[in-house]
Amino acid sequence: MENTSNSVTNDNNIEKNKKIIIENVAIWNNRSANGLRDQFHPQYVAFMNEEPAKNAEAYISGSAAYWSAFPDVHVTIHHLFAEDNVVVKHWAMNGTHTGDDLGIPPTGKVFEISNGLSTYKFENGLIKEYHVVHDNHSLLEQLGLLPKSE
Repeated sequence: MENTSNSVTNDNNIEKNKKIIIENVAIWNNRSANGLRDQFHPQYVAFMNEEPAKNAEAYISGSAAYWSAFPDVHVTIHHLFAEDNVVVKHWAMNGTHTGDDLGIPPTGKVFEISNGLSTYKFENGLIKEYHVVHDNHSLLEQLGLLPKSE
């Protein structure tokens, strides 16, 4: 006989985790470092493209630099998929490069990343691990920092 209480608990956790990611995107779009901090597990680690792993404070510091370099940056969720303690987010992001906090002089150019993928691993209702992949090459091309690929 199937144990339906475990199935219901797992389904509830999956829905809670998806809700946390929706809230996470809203918090990020509203540039709230403390809001992000509240969602992170004490052993949080982020893996972003080819960069070295980052702890929560390094991730938040990097986000703050991004917010400053692209003050109108906005993330949109296309899809969320979840299973067990993992949520996958398919997303888009756009913004205008008007600040220099990334060490790059402002270009004034608009960028759009249309196909980013992120995975989040949860433990005890908090985000413990974050992986993100998006096309940095295209971003740099759109900002005029790399020649356009043909």
